[in-house]
Amino acid sequence: MRLLSIPLLVALIAGCPPGTLEIDDFGPGADDDDATDDDDATDDDDATDDDDAADDDDAADDDDAVQACTGPELQGDFIPSDDFAVAGFCAQGWERVSGSVALTSGAQVTTSAGLECLCAVGGDVRLGEFASSLRDTTGFANLQSIGGSLTVTWSNSLDLGGFTSLETIGGNLTLGSNNAIGDVAGFDALASIGGDVVIEWNNGSGDISGFPVLWTIGGTVRVDSNSGVTGVSGFGGLQSIAGDLSVVWNSTLGRVDGFSALGALGGSLGIHSNSILGGIDGLLAMDTVGGDFGITWNTLLPTADAIAVRDAVGVNDIGGTIEIAANGP
Repeated sequence: MRLLSIPLLVALIAGCPPGTLEIDDFGPGADDDDATDDDDATDDDDATDDDDAADDDDAADDDDAVQACTGPELQGDFIPSDDFAVAGFCAQGWERVSGSVALTSGAQVTTSAGLECLCAVGGDVRLGEFASSLRDTTGFANLQSIGGSLTVTWSNSLDLGGFTSLETIGGNLTLGSNNAIGDVAGFDALASIGGDVVIEWNNGSGDISGFPVLWTIGGTVRVDSNSGVTGVSGFGGLQSIAGDLSVVWNSTLGRVDGFSALGALGGSLGIHSNSILGGIDGLLAMDTVGGDFGITWNTLLPTADAIAVRDAVGVNDIGGTIEIAANGP
């Protein structure tokens, strides 16, 4: 015969409705199987709320979806000499690197596979340089933060679509002197860049269409001297650039439709000498230019389009000189 607990007997005598209290609702460490509240520390069996730190079994909210990046940290830099060394990173149990990661060792490094456990880099990430055979970034799929800069230079056939979880770059993002990196897409989770964004001297890139949730850039944006960039349609969520915005000497650039949410430009605007540039509608949301305003020598760009951007900002909200000249009719 099962004895009733004193609290339950009191509840029954008081006339509590059936189903309100049960035997296992009393005592320290007890379990709750009601639908409205949880007061245990280890298990949740309701459908509406979670108050534990270890497990989620509700349908409405999941606070375990983003894994904390607190695993073992390699002290110093990780600069592998070949693919075998790259593959050995996760095999040794590392998840973080306190220094920099560099895949820059010529033909001996062809893949980033083996870095899927990497979630944080305290220093820089450098790809390419003289690693002309490096072909993918899929190993960086779980990388969440780079404390320093991300630099991709002198690569021949590198796909940049692997940075799907990257949220912050503390320093600069530089894509320079690459021959065949294709469209600059992806970077779907990247929210902030502390330094500059530099995309220059690239021969094989197409449309710059990525960076959908990037909302702030702490430095300057330069899209300069590219012979393969055909358009800038990305940066759709970008709200502020602390420094300059420069789009200069891009021989294949047809349109700038990106930057559609950009309001505040802290520095100067320079759109110069883009020989086939035909539209800059993406800049019509700007309401402040802290420095100079210049749109010149874009021979196919209608002058009316340049004036429309100036008027959208307002001459009283431009901090420096204004120059619109030598554009198309």
